[in-house]
Amino acid sequence: MSPRESLLSTLTICAVFCALPADAAPVTLPASAVNVKWQRGHLLAIEADRLTVRDREGKVLLSARPIPDGIPARSVEIRDIAMTGDREAAAAVLFSLPLGEFSGAIVFFNLDHPDRPAGYLDLAPFFCELLAGGGEGRLWCVGRDRKRNAAGRDYPVVRCFDRDGKVLGEFLPRSKLLTAEAQPGLSLDPWQPGPDGVPALLPAGPGRLLAWLPAASLLAEFDLAAHSFDALALRLDGSGRAIVSFALQPPGRLLGLFPRRNPAQDEGLSTLYELRVRDPNTRTWQTLPGFAPRPRGTLLIGAVRGGVVLWNRTSRQVDWVVTN
Repeated sequence: MSPRESLLSTLTICAVFCALPADAAPVTLPASAVNVKWQRGHLLAIEADRLTVRDREGKVLLSARPIPDGIPARSVEIRDIAMTGDREAAAAVLFSLPLGEFSGAIVFFNLDHPDRPAGYLDLAPFFCELLAGGGEGRLWCVGRDRKRNAAGRDYPVVRCFDRDGKVLGEFLPRSKLLTAEAQPGLSLDPWQPGPDGVPALLPAGPGRLLAWLPAASLLAEFDLAAHSFDALALRLDGSGRAIVSFALQPPGRLLGLFPRRNPAQDEGLSTLYELRVRDPNTRTWQTLPGFAPRPRGTLLIGAVRGGVVLWNRTSRQVDWVVTN
């Protein structure tokens, strides 16, 4: 089996998942909630300049402005959030400091002691813009290195860190991403938002990361142990701005929420979205039977055994839906 054929076929899940509850009632989030995720049995969201974490019933377990003690920040911008442990959440942040300076860090919170940050990791001169927990104390980041930027190489890199900030692996996938069957005429920076959504990171097992790069219409897999990178082109029918989203469902199924339309149709307000599962042998996407199509604006934000978690950005509602 070639590396491309084996892509996504051996995924294991490094996070802790729970089965779909029998009384899985929806949860409504405030209008300020963005970047909503379901990870390790918790709902995460960015609400203005605060990281919020809720339990399955919607109870707020953490609502904090991620600024470590002693940092004279005038403003804070949360770039991404993730569960980095069963009871630990983290935020990748960018601080605006006096005299027009900036600083970036990852701030950790313990859900059992949510009153103050539990830790602080300064990765300077690296700024983390996308964040994912990697299991076994690892962190995955996509960001930019100011030293490289000063040398005229202003493009994102993928790095894996331990909890002390030591770099365990680094990937510079830009050149390969731009030549890996990417759709012509799209952004030269594959990590930017594209016609089919926004970039997302999915931990795919110990030392593995799956990334969705909509600007290049690619799914990419990074393997820390083998220090390898592979990309799989994803072709969407029709045209218009679709919002495609993905989740990994135990014990290793890759699911995607795709627009349901034929090649002659364009994306529209009435476009419905259907759930598909990837066949690792044929490398094709198959529609999952028994799933009622969802309206445009619905995102797949997570999965549990026997179900998926959906976020409707219009109704502000999170739903747990049983799947086959």
